[in-house]
Amino acid sequence: MARTEAEARAALAESPVKRPHAYHPQADVSMVIAVLGDLALLAGRYDEALPRLEDAARACTALDDPIRHTIATYHLGVLYENRKEKAKACAAYKVVLRRWGQADESLTAKAAAKRAKELGCAE
Repeated sequence: MARTEAEARAALAESPVKRPHAYHPQADVSMVIAVLGDLALLAGRYDEALPRLEDAARACTALDDPIRHTIATYHLGVLYENRKEKAKACAAYKVVLRRWGQADESLTAKAAAKRAKELGCAE
């Protein structure tokens, strides 16, 4: 935490994207990593997205930030699907559906169910 103008300038000169753990508590780091993974996935940069989304989905933040954690797991499934890794995609979608499958209004659960069905994932 910066306490002076000089410290604030030094902090702003550093990229929090390069070292998010230096700027945020663990839950926030997982969120930053998940967002970076989401952006890389959206940009089609799958090799860059993979470790970030895997880290976000493995993070111990499901209770602290269940929305971000579950969305990261869904996006990991999409990434695995794009990489033709069916078993891993199905496993990720299964996690999403186990958590939110009964929530009628969950767009993420609906998308995971649709993708899992199209992929031919076992129930």
